[in-house]
Amino acid sequence: MVALGKTCRYCEKCEIIVADQVAIEHLMADLFEQVDPRVIGNEYLVLGTVERTAWRKGLSEPMSLDAMLQHLADFKGYLEVEFKPGGWQRNKPARPPRRKK
Repeated sequence: MVALGKTCRYCEKCEIIVADQVAIEHLMADLFEQVDPRVIGNEYLVLGTVERTAWRKGLSEPMSLDAMLQHLADFKGYLEVEFKPGGWQRNKPARPPRRKK
């Protein structure tokens, strides 16, 4: 288990944490490149958030799995959100222009 210390966006109204998958994977790749490169590219699961004080304490002294889980707020569910830039977009594929007779 790894606590990354990643700050993410949070919507208070929806109670949703928004994390960029690419940013998380970049952090994990940097970490595991030094620790165990064989795990890079494998599947993973983000369990939840860890209290900041517990995360800071874990930086200076290793925490057991049980100790870390006591400070973990697990996620109720997961959503996949895609971003599409704004602007004018066609609803249908473009048709070739008509030829004049």
